[in-house]
Amino acid sequence: MMSKQEIRKQMGVRCHLMSPFERARRSEELVLRLEQEDWFRQSRIILAYWPLPDEVDISTAVPRWALSRTILLPVMRGEVLDLVPFLGTDALKPSFPYGVMEPRGAVFAEPQSVDLAIVPGKAFDKSGHRMGRGQGYYDRLLAGLPARKIGVGWDFQLLEQIPSETHDISMDRIITC
Repeated sequence: MMSKQEIRKQMGVRCHLMSPFERARRSEELVLRLEQEDWFRQSRIILAYWPLPDEVDISTAVPRWALSRTILLPVMRGEVLDLVPFLGTDALKPSFPYGVMEPRGAVFAEPQSVDLAIVPGKAFDKSGHRMGRGQGYYDRLLAGLPARKIGVGWDFQLLEQIPSETHDISMDRIITC
């Protein structure tokens, strides 16, 4: 089995090789599949994310989802991720040092009420394990959320098996495109 570092490097190369057109087309396909999921349709409070260039792009769907649901986006505060409601693209600002677009505003007071977490990853495996960027932000956040967890990624990011540790939080379902 490859190491986490080797897998992250390989996935970075594969993501880089996708054309912008392919990335957009596959992102739209994944969003449609996600929106057809019962878990998504039944959820009223959803943890989503604002995508980095190598992640499935849900940025056009998030504002649409926010019309009928509470959409929360993660905001880095030191070693943890806080949840802040998405109030529109005008309220987003780039974070330091990673440049992730984050919402401005008050921290969501009831994280235990999150119904669904939509989580990006560098790699997933068929047992539901997720590998992120290596800092543990999502693992710390998801450990305290009772929400169902759907990992989203590119089809080549779904591997037979990836290294996992006891603190790694597994996904309940994985959707790839």
